[in-house]
Amino acid sequence: MIPRILIAACAAIILFFASVHLAYTFFTDQLTPAEGQMETAKHVVSRISSGTTMWKAWVGFNVSHSMDLMLFGLIYGYLTVCGGALQSGVQLSSHQRHFFDA
Repeated sequence: MIPRILIAACAAIILFFASVHLAYTFFTDQLTPAEGQMETAKHVVSRISSGTTMWKAWVGFNVSHSMDLMLFGLIYGYLTVCGGALQSGVQLSSHQRHFFDA
């Protein structure tokens, strides 16, 4: 019972921090440069393509990793809460049983 509680707590922590990171990326200015010169340079310098700057790629990187960690937390949280029902319904073949016995 203790391992399930610890895994659920870890999943909740990861889900919480990923959600906060996503909210900071979109709804606050916590991830914007502090210097005015850098603020103007982020839109001009290092164009990747006609519509993509390095700053847009950086924001996309932050969003994708936040959402990946949110998915990780949701999946592990779900498997921790409903894992007993999933494990009881799984039938292992004789080959798999032999592998796990070794």
